[in-house]
Amino acid sequence: MLSDVWAWPKAPRPDPDLETCSHRHDILAVGVEADADFPVPMTLYRWCPPAVRTITRVVLSPRLLSMVGGFTPLGGGNPEPTPQIVADLMAEMVEPKQGAFMRFFSFPVLSNEPSRILADGFFPVWKWVKPESIYRRGGLWEPDLSSVLGHGEWDAGKGLVILAVGVKEEAWQFIVAGDRKFPTLGGLLTKYL
Repeated sequence: MLSDVWAWPKAPRPDPDLETCSHRHDILAVGVEADADFPVPMTLYRWCPPAVRTITRVVLSPRLLSMVGGFTPLGGGNPEPTPQIVADLMAEMVEPKQGAFMRFFSFPVLSNEPSRILADGFFPVWKWVKPESIYRRGGLWEPDLSSVLGHGEWDAGKGLVILAVGVKEEAWQFIVAGDRKFPTLGGLLTKYL
């Protein structure tokens, strides 16, 4: 019989990191205005109005950032006419010689922490997932958000879900060295958290 030779493909297993990283956080990305394809220094903040907390600084192109599902360009501004909180954010990030016109973006990330993305003294690692993709459904945990988004764009296109966790410096250095790749948080948690 045909059923003895051929079986229906199994449904893909959901990424286990989606269960671990189930807490949504909104990120505010602030960068100097530039061409959308040009990587610029950006500061990422956990955006929970009225509070804003610095997460990390990255070098990233706005075009890559637009691959994230829920990405929203928020426009731009000059530090002088903006409210005090935004002026403070820009003063923290930009030197006068770099120019004054800033671009603002918002995008969601999922984390394993309900009230924050990173604990003090921890370093961020990132991963992309796209559960509904007919191709690859997830990437590896990496320390560079730009690399994560580049790999996600290549493997799955737009609509990526970004996962973020904080790891101790020892784990972060191990991941940066690239000696071993971590497709799931389980291997990383077992050894380094």
